[in-house]
Amino acid sequence: MTSLGGSPRAGRLVAAFVAVVSLATALGGAPAGGATSSCAPSPSAAQLSRLYTLRRGHPRILANPADFRRVRALTEQDATAARWREAVRREADALVGEPPTIYHKIGPRLQFFDYKKRVVALGMAWRLEGDRRYARQAQRELLAAARYPDWNPSHYLDTAEMTAATATGYSWVFDGLTRDARRTIRRAIVGKGLRTSLCQYARGVGPVHSTSNWGIVTNAGLAIGALAVGDTHPRLAATVLDGATASIRPALSAYGADGAYPEGPGYWRYATEHASKLVATLDAALGRDFGLASTPGFSRTGAYALHNVGPTGQVANFADTRPLLKSTAHLYWLARRFGRPVDAWLARRLAGRDGSPLHLLWYSPATMDPETAGVARARVFSRPQTAHLRGHWRKSATYVALKGGTNAVSHAQPELGSFVLDAGGRRWGVDLGLDDYNLPGYWDWSTRSRYYRVSTAGQNTLVIDGDEQPQSAYAPVTHLDRERGRSEAVVHLSDAYPAAASAQRGVALLDERDVLVQDEVVTGRPTWVYWTMHTRARIAISDDGKQAVLRRGGRRLVARILAPSDATARFTVASAARRAPEATNAGVSRLMVRTYTSARDARSASRLRLTVLLSPDALPETLPPVESLAAWR
Repeated sequence: MTSLGGSPRAGRLVAAFVAVVSLATALGGAPAGGATSSCAPSPSAAQLSRLYTLRRGHPRILANPADFRRVRALTEQDATAARWREAVRREADALVGEPPTIYHKIGPRLQFFDYKKRVVALGMAWRLEGDRRYARQAQRELLAAARYPDWNPSHYLDTAEMTAATATGYSWVFDGLTRDARRTIRRAIVGKGLRTSLCQYARGVGPVHSTSNWGIVTNAGLAIGALAVGDTHPRLAATVLDGATASIRPALSAYGADGAYPEGPGYWRYATEHASKLVATLDAALGRDFGLASTPGFSRTGAYALHNVGPTGQVANFADTRPLLKSTAHLYWLARRFGRPVDAWLARRLAGRDGSPLHLLWYSPATMDPETAGVARARVFSRPQTAHLRGHWRKSATYVALKGGTNAVSHAQPELGSFVLDAGGRRWGVDLGLDDYNLPGYWDWSTRSRYYRVSTAGQNTLVIDGDEQPQSAYAPVTHLDRERGRSEAVVHLSDAYPAAASAQRGVALLDERDVLVQDEVVTGRPTWVYWTMHTRARIAISDDGKQAVLRRGGRRLVARILAPSDATARFTVASAARRAPEATNAGVSRLMVRTYTSARDARSASRLRLTVLLSPDALPETLPPVESLAAWR
């Protein structure tokens, strides 16, 4: 749509628009329900003009009536859409008559997750089925949340999530709500949500100015809330919308040119879900997104998820990430918005049969598998500095992902050089992921190593001289190559190990099947080095300690130490078990090599080249030669 800008005609139109909506406010939409902010909204004519194209009716959050008509038509033509529509109906039926969600906190967090899920399910069922039972239950949920004492501004993500969820329910169920209910819900969006942001935007401080996932989630939630009440509270909505669309840009720049996300795939999911919701809402409500969708890398960010998902369906769960990505309906939105059928292929694979209401809303039957699309099997992402190598795109493929980058980014763990490994439909090299965020000292880097999952020892990397990797460490992936039958990557780890003069790890995928992990370490004196791979497999070690056989789910992985060839390097098995309140790591073992750097003579530096071959089912007939990492390049 055409912007009205600052022309005289635009000024007259904006003035008329404000007069109309101010009358609507006086008749029943006056802001209330929260403390008055000293940072009063004072939008300019240009800022107010952004709301001139606001869709007058509802729904306009995430989708407009045409979008719901498209969904309804799809469910009559496509079996997947029809199945998901039935799942939404069953979910909504199960909610009818249930007590609404209550105000409940665990640690610093308001538990909004169930409320958010309920409101979206009931709203979708109401839009598709028109059954007033769903509207009445949604109204009970929305009114209960509106009467919460607050939306937990001390943990501002919760405020933003509650604002967005309530705005979605309000807009989707608008024509099924009573007039009094609409007024009460609007007052909550305004008082418990939008007004809490005004001083942050006015003074340039607070969570909305974060460049982490917080900056995306908080600004998206507030902008969505503003657009829900933009017709009844235009000055407030214009102020918040202007602040949110400006403040979110530095956080969106984290995607970088290739669409990767530095906080890992788990927080990629969280941030991208909310960025997608914001742009979808801007499109639906205003018909324009102020250039946010054109942020470099955003249109290609689905590729980051694609390469992070291994053949087993588990992700390369570096940083504070769980093994499975859930709630990835926004991949469908990315596919439709940017014409990327591979994103839709991944969305469908991750959803399986369990599509959510948002899967249904954004569903695209136009998919293309990565093999057909010619997607490369070897990839390095620049911002997180992760390398991903796979033999092919089938579920039985061998896949290895290698972690470089920095320990200084939000949600990082001291895991530079760590890897995960899939082969034959099993995950062999396991990343344990995050632990309970409420553990004492979990966020203090100087003491958090007491918790195994967020210590260097708890990763699939090296421990040198018993030291933790420092938070300031940076490890670039300095090499990626793909030749016939071989792909490889090398990460430079010297910064991660203060006891080492230099340290590097190379990972190679041979004949699309076998994985070679090679470490080269130089120290000033003989120094202990520990190599670890966490696994849920049963492990048997050969008598000479040079070979280990891992068994899981009827499949095997054979590990062989190729260098050093003498008795200084042998496999051992240790437990990863911990006591509560930490995660206990039940069923996880540590395949380890305990060795050391050594010198030829008293004047030489101490060196180690440790090479481990990991082969699905059996070792190859001819073992690969051991060459220096310098020769890999």
